[in-house]
Amino acid sequence: MAGSLSQQAGDIISQHVPLYAAIARLDTSIIIQHTTDREDWQYMCINPLYNGIEMRPVGDLYELVFINGVEHAAQQTIFTLYPRKKEHPTADLYSKHPTKPHHWKFEGRKSDASPSPSSTSA
Repeated sequence: MAGSLSQQAGDIISQHVPLYAAIARLDTSIIIQHTTDREDWQYMCINPLYNGIEMRPVGDLYELVFINGVEHAAQQTIFTLYPRKKEHPTADLYSKHPTKPHHWKFEGRKSDASPSPSSTSA
């Protein structure tokens, strides 16, 4: 499903079926994610060790940045196109889960002037 669900809709749906947030990017190929607990349906569990990424602070949020590395070549197709790049900032912003490591909630993009997708309703 593209886009985001309202908190209320996601809470209702997740009571009946497993519901997971996911990332799909054209510029970097796949991002390895882990399943989350049912109550964390709006978070993605992204382990930086498997993806060659960093979550860099941008105010109260974090930007997803890919770091060029041979061991993560399958997940980092952007560096096939631009092999001299050392890193690839995505401009995607996330908030950190209050207690669980590697759990991130998409909040919007650096360039967005509109409200974050997590504040919209389904």
